[in-house]
Amino acid sequence: MLLQTEKADELQTALTKVIEQAGPAPVTDQDQAGRLHEVWSISDPAAVAELTLWLAAATWS
Repeated sequence: MLLQTEKADELQTALTKVIEQAGPAPVTDQDQAGRLHEVWSISDPAAVAELTLWLAAATWS
C-alpha cells in the first residue's frame, strides 16, 4: 500500500471500520523485525466504494 499523507486520520478511521466488519485477517505474517502484517480481501461493494473514494482523493508521497 502506498503512503497517503492527506487526511491520514480520516482514512485510518475508514480502514479500521472496514477491517472490524471483515473480521480476523485471513492472511498474516510476522517479519524479522517482529512487525505483524495482515491482509484482508474486501468484497463488500459499499466498503470498496468508500475506500476507493478516500484513496482517489488523497495526496501521495
